[in-house]
Amino acid sequence: MRNFILLAITAFSLLGCKNSKVTKEELLARMNDSIQSESLIFWTSDTACSSNPELMLLLDTLYQHVRAEEFPLSSKEEEKWMKAYRLRLCSYYDSHEKDFENMTEYEKASYILDEGTRLVELDGDDSTMGMIVKNSTIYTFDVMREYCLLSRVLGKCNSVETLELFYKEHDLYTQMSKLMASIAVGLARINFWSGSIVGPISTERNLGIIKSRLDMYKTILDITSKDSWESTGVFIENAQQLLLDCSVKAVEDYSSDMREYMNDEENEEELERYDETVNDTKEAVEELRPLLKEWGILWNNIDEDMTHDGNRHEMERAASNMLVKWASMVCSRW
Repeated sequence: MRNFILLAITAFSLLGCKNSKVTKEELLARMNDSIQSESLIFWTSDTACSSNPELMLLLDTLYQHVRAEEFPLSSKEEEKWMKAYRLRLCSYYDSHEKDFENMTEYEKASYILDEGTRLVELDGDDSTMGMIVKNSTIYTFDVMREYCLLSRVLGKCNSVETLELFYKEHDLYTQMSKLMASIAVGLARINFWSGSIVGPISTERNLGIIKSRLDMYKTILDITSKDSWESTGVFIENAQQLLLDCSVKAVEDYSSDMREYMNDEENEEELERYDETVNDTKEAVEELRPLLKEWGILWNNIDEDMTHDGNRHEMERAASNMLVKWASMVCSRW
């Protein structure tokens, strides 16, 4: 199915949708009905689509790939897919921009993703659905940025063994981030039960989860390049415990406050649904616990392979800082 979508969207791109008069409806009409609602085109405004239909179709390939039910496959497979897609972004950049002689492929890809973000933000839709669509779209772009950074980090590895450690770490991170997203969404629902603000807050937190990952990778790259970097973070075991403790306390505090209000306002069935959400969130925290421990061991091994001087444990601290940011996020009610 993925290959079909990729070929279909590629075909649309080759139609040369450069005419600013092309509308959202016309772009959707070129797609199979079964995939229209899965498309970035479907969810964005006519203003964005008509402003640059060619770029919107190109970004739609990424959008549908990241949001496919089977995504992600293994880190190796996804990194390979993202590398091929990155070259398509570079090709688009080279055919539309004049200043590209001194740009790396990663900088070109980032520039085009920034252009995509500007397109999505064109209509300034601040409605609940508008914020959800914008956050979700930017999140898919950030997934691409994450794989770009992963590719750069892999290029710093001096052995196959270290390369495999990074792939393994990324696979484990994927599991952790899914659980972290479940916790973040659960906390939003627990704190704002049935409120329309849950959607925007949840998608904003998903952005926070992945942006802290991007920051971690950037620090890792600075360390491997011997550049200056912000030496932040704590012992990784302490960061793990901080995240777990904050998550447990947030569930307890938010649910206690809301339950007091709901006892007078909601029926028994509604209370049961609420308690189920609370229990699901607690379970996600407990499922995260062993993964964090395994992840910490991996980072110790990576750090040992990659650093052999006074910088030992700096990579672990960079990784721990991601967890500290996650802990800060769960402590925030908004």
